[in-house]
Amino acid sequence: MASSAKEVNAQISKIIGMEYDAFKRSVFSGQKELAELSTAKPAQRKELVRKILGVERLEVIQKNINSDKTAIANEIKGKQETLLSNEALQQKNTEIAEINANIERLQQQQQQTQQLLRQQEEQQSLHQTQWAAEEQKMRHHNEQINN
Repeated sequence: MASSAKEVNAQISKIIGMEYDAFKRSVFSGQKELAELSTAKPAQRKELVRKILGVERLEVIQKNINSDKTAIANEIKGKQETLLSNEALQQKNTEIAEINANIERLQQQQQQTQQLLRQQEEQQSLHQTQWAAEEQKMRHHNEQINN
């Protein structure tokens, strides 16, 4: 047995199979609307009953939900189109591995080339020193001959 107004309303709704607002609309709807029900065509009657029961709000909510659902589905579809398939992803990973191997090979070649360059520079420096020494000897020798 219900003891509060809320519990009583819940029991009444359960018994009549209708929420309080819908019951209120159906009982207190104007005589004009009720008279229209008896003379209306089936499509118009359906709309009047929907109006009396307050189904219009539910339809608006349903349209909003459907609109949101469509927008989300389109967003998901767009994002799925930008994703790579497993095969394409594997191909990209293979390409990346090849590029990394090429980078490593080129870095090794660069190190070897730099080492060779340093050796060449050292040899050039040594040859310049030797050349300068030989040039010095020649000048000294020429001076002795001229004197």
